[in-house]
Amino acid sequence: MSTLIYLPTIHSLSLPFPS
Repeated sequence: MSTLIYLPTIHSLSLPFPS
């Protein structure tokens, strides 16, 4: 679960991820 939140959090800064 943590991985699904951790990864998108960093990617969000670079690319827009639909969380």
